[in-house]
Amino acid sequence: MPVDVPAPYEDEFGLGVPLTISVPLVVRAPAKLTRSLRITGVRDDGYHLLDAELVTVDLADELTIAEGELLAVID
Repeated sequence: MPVDVPAPYEDEFGLGVPLTISVPLVVRAPAKLTRSLRITGVRDDGYHLLDAELVTVDLADELTIAEGELLAVID
């Protein structure tokens, strides 16, 4: 069942996504494979500059997100 989110949606963190949902949200998380990765430098903020070659593969996880009493990961 799709979730209706008004656009543009602005939450307190500026993420543009609701912090609570009334129905379970199911999303597909496609996999990717890093074929090559090089560190090419360091930015002024300390993060590394990267040169990466990524390819998608025909694997994905299906994530179901729902409100609950606890934080739980269920296989």
